[in-house]
Amino acid sequence: MHLELHICSGFETARSLALHGCTVVFACRDTTRTQAAIDRIKEERAHAVCDVIELDLARLHSVTKFAATMKLRYK
Repeated sequence: MHLELHICSGFETARSLALHGCTVVFACRDTTRTQAAIDRIKEERAHAVCDVIELDLARLHSVTKFAATMKLRYK
């Protein structure tokens, strides 16, 4: 499941998926803010599986790097 967090409902969706045992991959430009969101989720469920991969849709290099990272981490 891949979600890009733009609004609170995105966070709540990702949180709910993680709390139900899903692996959640956060694709975002600001990895620091996203890590804070992951930390909030892990406060509720320490074993939640969340990952963050940087992605800036305005930069083709970022999209290419994101795709390569996804392929390596999630075959």
